[in-house]
Amino acid sequence: MKKYLSVVVFIVMVTGIIFGCKKSNSPKDYAAAVKDKTWWGTLTYPGKSAEYYSVHFNGDNSLTWSQIAGDYAGQWVLNGKQLTITFTGISVEIKADISDDDKLMNITDNTANSEINSGQLIVNPNISLDNTKWVGVFSTMSYQVSFLTGMKLNTQTSNIDYGPTAYARSASGAVIRFNTNSVSYVFGVITSDSIMRGTDPSNSQWSVGKQ
Repeated sequence: MKKYLSVVVFIVMVTGIIFGCKKSNSPKDYAAAVKDKTWWGTLTYPGKSAEYYSVHFNGDNSLTWSQIAGDYAGQWVLNGKQLTITFTGISVEIKADISDDDKLMNITDNTANSEINSGQLIVNPNISLDNTKWVGVFSTMSYQVSFLTGMKLNTQTSNIDYGPTAYARSASGAVIRFNTNSVSYVFGVITSDSIMRGTDPSNSQWSVGKQ
């Protein structure tokens, strides 16, 4: 009986190892990280500091690319783990591999006007912002963004309080845009549940954390 039980235990262990190997060797579904998902990253223009972007991939293979300069429509195609992005009316093509931890690798593009530095999945871009406070830095100054109700926010840099102003939010939820005054236009990306990063027209970066 003891010998029989040993054989049974051995068979169970071997079966578990086999099934465990099969599970670990199963191919990643890269499309699941792209279809109806939102990503963020940085890009750089010659002679300037890096700025932030966000791109939302729709289920019908269309996309919306957002950066401080504006929103751009386009298309995406996935071949295995290689992602190709093209834009409507603009002869720009971006290619990158999606890593197993949902980041862009081996990024290339067909233009010398800009370079895509990075990209990664935003797990939850559509978090609630009402009645939340975010604190960090804008360039070298302390910075605070307080979200009110009714799509309004209040910003403070150092000792300057700019007062309530309206903001717009993208359909994906990841991108916000607002004016701190009549001149300064601000672009931001909600990169996680607790971090927001952005750029202004002077190419200054800002980053705040949820309090």
